[in-house]
Parts: sequence; structure tokens; C-alpha cells
Amino acid sequence: MPAAPDQIPTDLTLEIGENLSPERFMAAARAFFGYVQEISQAVAPETQPVRWIVRVREGSALLAVDPSPSVPHEITRRIYARAEQGIRHLIDGNLNESGLSESALKYLRTLSEMTEAGPNKTAPITIRVWVQRRPISLDTNIASTIREEWRADYNDYGTIEGRLESIQESYGTLQFYIRDVMLRQRVRAIFLKNYCPKSSTRSANEWKCLASSIIGKTGRQ
Repeated sequence: MPAAPDQIPTDLTLEIGENLSPERFMAAARAFFGYVQEISQAVAPETQPVRWIVRVREGSALLAVDPSPSVPHEITRRIYARAEQGIRHLIDGNLNESGLSESALKYLRTLSEMTEAGPNKTAPITIRVWVQRRPISLDTNIASTIREEWRADYNDYGTIEGRLESIQESYGTLQFYIRDVMLRQRVRAIFLKNYCPKSSTRSANEWKCLASSIIGKTGRQ
């Protein structure tokens, strides 16, 4: 049964579905705490880090945090506002307006993906974030918005280190799919074909030439 406002223990509370496995509960808890921490670091001065106290309500699916007594009221007010506005912007599909860091987005994406249904997914659960006793239901739109924006926006110029997986030719350019060491994922690197020798059998120096002529890489997951 969904929680009522008078059951919410603090001004920043996570309400998660029932009958969760320990692994999924821990994943949700880590994502919630991570999101709160990212917002806190973005708002509070470096000389005044915000410390949180965990509150739980026995017999409920509520996981809450309270600021320590030493945190100024103005700082907590700004944290609550940023936490709420960031989520609402993502629900509306406005990632750029959310003002959230990449790490904060990743934490919200984790929570949102837990609400998704699919043939190869575990059963979806209901997740709500309560900010000052106002509930925000997380849905699949958040994860979809983040995934789509990152696919469209991720474009870099320079070099890349990783393991070559495949080579394709498309419209006069060579597309190399590389397992990126830093991103730990498969990315597409585009090369200008006329930058390097056209021989199908390339020497070590020629491959080095290819590596130096990357003009872009895309494919963040």
C-alpha cells in the first residue's frame, strides 16, 4: 500500500516497492543515497559538507535521510529544491534544464530502470521520492530521457585507447568499433580514410597513423 504523507519520516525519503530481493534493495538504497550526496555537493560550500542521518520506519518500505543539526536551514532548503526540480525536469524530458551532474543522472537512471518492465528484466517496482512530504513517482521516462540525450550528445574529438573489435566502411569513412578502456563500453570511432595509406595490409606505422586521425567517437550507453 502506498505511503501517506503523515507516514513519511523526513523531508527527503525514498519509497520503494515491497517484496524486494536484498540485491535490488541495496541497489535502490545506493542510488538514492548517491543522488542525495551529489545534490549536496553541488549546493553546499566545500568548507561546509552536508552530513546526513539515515532514518527508517519499521515495517515500511521507506528509506529516509535527515540533515545533521549543524547544517544551515538555507542549505537544506536549496538541496530539497534541487532534488525535486531535477527529477521533475527529467520526467518532462528536459535533461539540460535539470542542472544535474552526470553522476546524479546515473543514480536516477538506476532508480528509473527499476520501474521498467520487459521480457529480460526483473519485475518492475514502484518507486517514489518524497521531498518535503510531496511525492514524485519515478517512471521509465527518466531513464529513457537520459539514454536518448547521452546517445545524441556524446561526441568527442581526439584519441581513444581500447581494444579494436570491428572495422566497417561507410560513405567513404572507416568506422572502427573499439572497447573503450575508460568508459568500459563499446564506442564507434570514425576515421578520415584519406588521412592514411589505402593499402589493405597496414604496417604498424600505418595503424599508428590511423589512430592519430580519429575525428569523432560516439556511443555512450
